[in-house]
Amino acid sequence: ISSVELEKPYFLIEKDRNGKITAPGLPVDTGKSRKEKSRKSQAETTPVEIKKIAINKGSVDYIDRKTLSPVTIKLRDIRFDVDNIHIPMTDEISKYKLDCATEGPSEKGKIKSEGKINVGRKDANYTISVRSFDLTDVKPYLQKHSSANLTRGSLDVDIKGGMASSRIDASGNAVLRDLHFGSGGNRFMGVPLSLVISMLEKNDNEIPVAFRIKGNINNPTFSIQEQFMASMAIGLADKLGFSIQSLGEALLGTKDSDRKRPVDIFELGKGLQNIFK
Repeated sequence: ISSVELEKPYFLIEKDRNGKITAPGLPVDTGKSRKEKSRKSQAETTPVEIKKIAINKGSVDYIDRKTLSPVTIKLRDIRFDVDNIHIPMTDEISKYKLDCATEGPSEKGKIKSEGKINVGRKDANYTISVRSFDLTDVKPYLQKHSSANLTRGSLDVDIKGGMASSRIDASGNAVLRDLHFGSGGNRFMGVPLSLVISMLEKNDNEIPVAFRIKGNINNPTFSIQEQFMASMAIGLADKLGFSIQSLGEALLGTKDSDRKRPVDIFELGKGLQNIFK
């Protein structure tokens, strides 16, 4: 097939409280063995090659019900182009390009990404640029390790990363901008709110943070957004001069006076795992 174009499609992606995707509907497991499924798939599937797929003015609503209150992210005006698609998936490289808008309560942002994907091998190289993403859209993610009441704020992100055999390794830089807080709470991402506000006042209402995301997408406990938030928390603490031990105590909810020994990096790791699991 030379090309497929989708005009103004709408997609709903929804996760339930257990983190399982409930929309779109997925095939039901019939209980057949992997070999039986493979033989049936090979017998019934005619190989298809699509030279190019283009999505114009698409929309996506992503709803995550795993958090205390649902997270809803809206993507609009999606332009997505990908070439060289094979069904069944084969060891072939496809180039893609994505351009879309985000629609938050107080900010409208932009997302751009391009790169190469080998779907058959689960390999990829990509760049992602996010501008003016409304942080209040993901407030439930922040509330896992923030007592402060974030009422407004935006996020810029630049990521360069790759994936080899399902293992993600991506690093980048983010900028927290125009953060506003309501009454109540004294910590933001595990860091004292007073340090965050002081840095905003001294740095033109911006806080740059470096981060890194690593993990295996086949691991059921791996979550990209939670890895991102954990890495951002550590990067923010480092930027504000808040020690890794102090961050560990903040995230674990303990103090030096409660301990017979200092917090070590392994204990901090366990605390982060409990928070972001």
